[in-house]
Amino acid sequence: MKRHHPEVDINPEPGSPSDQSIMKFISVTSDTWSFKDPGRIDLTKSAVNFNACSLQSLSRVDDPNFRTLLHKAQPAYILPSRKHLTRLLPERTTQLHANNLTCLNAVDAICLTLDLWSSRDMRSYVGITGHFIEDFKLKSVMLACRRFKGPHTAENILLNYQQVTCSFNIERKITTIITDDAVNMIKALQLFLDLKKIT
Repeated sequence: MKRHHPEVDINPEPGSPSDQSIMKFISVTSDTWSFKDPGRIDLTKSAVNFNACSLQSLSRVDDPNFRTLLHKAQPAYILPSRKHLTRLLPERTTQLHANNLTCLNAVDAICLTLDLWSSRDMRSYVGITGHFIEDFKLKSVMLACRRFKGPHTAENILLNYQQVTCSFNIERKITTIITDDAVNMIKALQLFLDLKKIT
């Protein structure tokens, strides 16, 4: 190594800058959980749940303050990158959908809130939340929070609404739908009521 990298001090004096750098590297790597460590796996699952269950932006994991918070809470844990968490999210969201589906299968009646909005970069989103009584307690679940593509017509709103309600098998359990008084929303719900009369 000395022959190819003469600038590297392979036998640094104790306390020298080179020695401190090496000791710091050894300390960091030895104190960090391995990839298969149960603690690391459990905390990574918690990070995925944090994003999936509370609908947090994945950019949160890039926030230096958030990473510092986790490091101070558990120095042995290194938060996975945004790219890695992105690969883990689909499996967790599939599990959440299955859990919600099982829960809603036992429900007799459900009320929905429906909203449509645009972000600052003019991307549209639709959000649908379900509310129901279970064991004499009011429960709420997020059924959808996803991109809304195309014009905000009543027909497109109705299509998104039907896709979500059909995916949870709750079409015939809906008692009330709450939304704003936008013309396209009102027309979409009127189209839905007209379809119910036909079927």
